[in-house]
Amino acid sequence: MSDDKKKIAVVLFQLGGPDNLAAVEPFLYNLFCDPDIINFPGSFLARKPLAKLIALSRSKRKRQDYAAIGGGSPIRRLTEQQARSLELASSGAGDRSDALLAPRYPGSNRRTRGRTV
Repeated sequence: MSDDKKKIAVVLFQLGGPDNLAAVEPFLYNLFCDPDIINFPGSFLARKPLAKLIALSRSKRKRQDYAAIGGGSPIRRLTEQQARSLELASSGAGDRSDALLAPRYPGSNRRTRGRTV
């Protein structure tokens, strides 16, 4: 790498989503365990049981919804496409960049081309 090329890191933040049907219930549980989602006086005592109840009660319907759009959330795939486009645009400008994905609620532990922070 020559001295005139800049190295840039780009972090793409997103909510995340289940990337397969088996990941729907764990995704919902993680989502509703977040204190930014469920927050009321004393919620630290009720958050995990409430998150489990919501995840169990909604997962069947949400699996159907995700099945109808291809079996999972498209957010990971779309964010990876954005990451590749940013890296290509940067290299076309003479710089080198790494685009990193940062989902708040990862859909699974699946490894893909885009690196996850």
